Amino acid sequence: MGRIYRSTEEALVWLGPAYENSDALMDVFLKLGAFAEAFNLLGYYSKEKYQELEAIQTKKNPDDPKTIEYHAFCDSITHLFTYNIFKSLTAFHHRPWFRRA
Repeated sequence: MGRIYRSTEEALVWLGPAYENSDALMDVFLKLGAFAEAFNLLGYYSKEKYQELEAIQTKKNPDDPKTIEYHAFCDSITHLFTYNIFKSLTAFHHRPWFRRA
Protein backbone atom coordinates (compact mmCIF):
# COMPACT_ATOMS: atom_id res chain seq x y z
CA MET A 1 0.00 0.00 0.00
CA GLY A 2 2.81 2.39 0.82
CA ARG A 3 4.17 2.17 -2.73
CA ILE A 4 0.74 2.89 -4.16
CA TYR A 5 0.20 5.96 -1.97
CA ARG A 6 3.72 7.31 -2.63
CA SER A 7 3.24 7.15 -6.39
CA THR A 8 0.00 9.17 -6.44
CA GLU A 9 -0.60 12.88 -6.48
CA GLU A 10 -3.85 12.54 -4.56
CA ALA A 11 -5.70 9.68 -2.92
CA LEU A 12 -9.23 9.46 -1.60
CA VAL A 13 -9.93 6.89 1.07
CA TRP A 14 -13.15 5.75 2.70
CA LEU A 15 -12.72 5.88 6.47
CA GLY A 16 -16.17 4.56 7.22
CA PRO A 17 -19.41 6.18 8.34
CA ALA A 18 -19.51 9.08 10.76
CA TYR A 19 -19.41 8.12 14.42
CA GLU A 20 -17.95 9.30 17.72
CA ASN A 21 -18.61 12.95 16.77
CA SER A 22 -16.35 12.62 13.71
CA ASP A 23 -18.38 15.21 11.77
CA ALA A 24 -17.43 17.87 14.32
CA LEU A 25 -13.80 16.75 14.10
CA MET A 26 -13.89 17.07 10.30
CA ASP A 27 -15.28 20.60 10.70
CA VAL A 28 -12.29 21.50 12.89
CA PHE A 29 -9.91 19.95 10.34
CA LEU A 30 -11.58 21.99 7.57
CA LYS A 31 -11.15 25.24 9.51
CA LEU A 32 -7.51 24.46 10.27
CA GLY A 33 -6.81 23.50 6.68
CA ALA A 34 -8.51 26.55 5.21
CA PHE A 35 -6.50 28.84 7.46
CA ALA A 36 -3.24 26.99 6.76
CA GLU A 37 -3.82 27.34 3.04
CA ALA A 38 -4.85 31.01 3.16
CA PHE A 39 -1.92 31.84 5.48
CA ASN A 40 0.45 29.84 3.25
CA LEU A 41 1.64 27.95 6.30
CA LEU A 42 3.38 25.33 4.18
CA GLY A 43 5.53 28.09 2.69
CA TYR A 44 7.16 28.61 6.08
CA TYR A 45 8.40 25.02 6.27
CA SER A 46 11.76 25.59 4.64
CA LYS A 47 15.21 26.17 6.04
CA GLU A 48 15.05 29.83 4.96
CA LYS A 49 11.56 30.69 6.23
CA TYR A 50 11.12 28.56 9.35
CA GLN A 51 12.56 31.26 11.61
CA GLU A 52 9.88 33.64 10.37
CA LEU A 53 7.19 31.19 11.47
CA GLU A 54 8.87 30.78 14.84
CA ALA A 55 8.86 34.58 15.25
CA ILE A 56 5.16 34.65 14.41
CA GLN A 57 4.34 31.83 16.84
CA THR A 58 6.33 33.38 19.71
CA LYS A 59 5.03 36.92 19.02
CA LYS A 60 8.55 38.26 18.56
CA ASN A 61 7.02 41.32 16.92
CA PRO A 62 3.45 41.58 18.27
CA ASP A 63 2.60 44.41 15.84
CA ASP A 64 3.51 42.37 12.75
CA PRO A 65 0.36 41.85 10.62
CA LYS A 66 1.10 38.14 10.06
CA THR A 67 1.60 37.62 13.80
CA ILE A 68 -1.69 39.36 14.53
CA GLU A 69 -3.51 37.29 11.88
CA TYR A 70 -2.02 34.00 13.12
CA HIS A 71 -2.86 34.59 16.79
CA ALA A 72 -6.32 35.98 16.02
CA PHE A 73 -7.10 32.73 14.22
CA CYS A 74 -5.68 30.62 17.05
CA ASP A 75 -7.75 32.56 19.58
CA SER A 76 -10.86 32.19 17.44
CA ILE A 77 -10.71 28.39 17.37
CA THR A 78 -9.48 27.59 20.88
CA HIS A 79 -13.05 26.96 22.04
CA LEU A 80 -13.38 24.16 19.44
CA PHE A 81 -10.79 21.98 21.19
CA THR A 82 -13.06 20.39 23.73
CA TYR A 83 -12.79 17.05 25.49
CA ASN A 84 -15.23 15.62 22.93
CA ILE A 85 -13.07 16.72 20.01
CA PHE A 86 -9.99 15.06 21.51
CA LYS A 87 -12.07 11.95 22.20
CA SER A 88 -13.23 12.03 18.56
CA LEU A 89 -9.64 12.39 17.38
CA THR A 90 -8.62 9.31 19.35
CA ALA A 91 -11.56 7.32 17.95
CA PHE A 92 -10.75 8.57 14.45
CA HIS A 93 -7.18 7.30 14.63
CA HIS A 94 -8.38 3.92 15.85
CA ARG A 95 -10.32 3.29 12.65
CA PRO A 96 -9.17 0.22 10.69
CA TRP A 97 -7.74 2.20 7.77
CA PHE A 98 -4.96 3.66 9.94
CA ARG A 99 -3.82 0.18 10.96
CA ARG A 100 -3.78 -1.00 7.34
CA ALA A 101 -2.06 2.06 5.90
